[in-house]
This record gives sequence, C-alpha cells and structure tokens, in this order.
Amino acid sequence: MPFPYAALVSTCRADSASPRLTWYDRSGGPSDGERVELSGRLLLMWANKAANLLLEEHDVAPGTRVALALPVHWRACYWALACWALGATVSADPDAADVVVTDDSRLADRVPERSILVTLPALARRAPQEPPASAIDEAATISGYPDDLSMPGDPSPEDVALDFPERHTTYREMSVEATRESDPTGERLLLDGDLGAVLQDAARTWARSGSVLLIAGGNAEQRTTVMASERASVRRGGPTPSR
Repeated sequence: MPFPYAALVSTCRADSASPRLTWYDRSGGPSDGERVELSGRLLLMWANKAANLLLEEHDVAPGTRVALALPVHWRACYWALACWALGATVSADPDAADVVVTDDSRLADRVPERSILVTLPALARRAPQEPPASAIDEAATISGYPDDLSMPGDPSPEDVALDFPERHTTYREMSVEATRESDPTGERLLLDGDLGAVLQDAARTWARSGSVLLIAGGNAEQRTTVMASERASVRRGGPTPSR
C-alpha cells in the first residue's frame, strides 16, 4: 500500500473519529460561509470513492499522471489521496496528464474524454451546467463508487508522487519527509501556500497523526478568529522542495 495513503489508513486504524481535515470558505464566492469537517474515516471514504472512480473509469495505475486543476480545497485533498492510493503521479499540468480533475468547465470542454468535472460546494449533487458528454460529473457519480479500495497501487519508491513547479517529489521522498522523528505528532495545522505545498504538508501532517485546517479567503481578523476557535497553529509554504 503506497505512502501517503498508507499513512492515513494507519492513522485511522488508531483513531478514525478525530477530525483530520477542516475547511472554511471565507472567499465571498458561492460557498462563502461553508465549513466542512472530515474525520479520518470520512476522509478515507472520500479518497476511496475517488480512487475507485479513477480505477474503473480511467484505469489509473502507477505511472499514470493525474492533473489536479483545482484550488486549495478539501476536495483537492481527497483527490490527491486517491491518486496516491493507486500509485499515480499528482501533477499540476493538464496538458501533459492522462486524466484531468478540474472545477473549470472550460478545461473539461477542452479535454472531455479524460476529464472529471468537480463541483466545489459541499452539498452539490451535480454540476451546475451539463458537462461534455464524455466527461465525468463527479458530484453526480462519486457516491455510487465503493467506500473501500480493494486494489491499491504498488508504485516504485522512485516513482513520482507529486509533480508541481519546483516540487518534484518521489514516493520515497514523501515518506522520508513525513516520518522524520524530530517532527511533533498530533498537531492541528493551518496550511498555507500553493496546492503542491499544501498537499505535501497535509500528507506529512496525517502521517504524524495530525489534523489539517484550510481557509479560503478571509481577512487577517477572520483567519485569526478561525485559528483560535480551531486551536490551530500555522505552517506556510510546505517542506523544502526536493528539487
């Protein structure tokens, strides 16, 4: 079972009920005011459903490149975990990807045969506009996939887990970075930075039995209030890029 998906599974075996991912939307957009909290069990369920979708619809396996053309968001976290569960590479480049997971309907229109269209609001049950015929509407379909993943991938330690600008990280490097003995365990961290940094930091946090807090938008006072209510400290920018 590949890291960092395996780290979350291990954490859930020890404690499946504690929150592992909390999301606040203070962006002023359509889902402003939204708060989503996922326990380890629920986060793993979402990741497994997404992984089963990737496996059944696109035969995702070690070596497959999956572009996450998404903002920093709770949905981006479970899609990254789904990719890592199958040993795939999480990429930032939709033009060089085998599969594209995006909330941008224009991008889905451009590459419909390899697109999964994500609708970000938590209660969405279908995309607001009909996606292209060969694209997958995540909101309308993901609930139909199994909650458990019976066939996780088996990537080589040197396979690339994360390929973002200035962040080209193998599965081995992700594991080493996330399991350093000097790091504290059980922290609740507000993660800031670009999507690549946030995903790498989230994997590290979950491996250390911690919890991730994400806030979209908001002024300094709002963010400080949320951090205080969630008893979180802040981590900015992610681990040092490996290359």
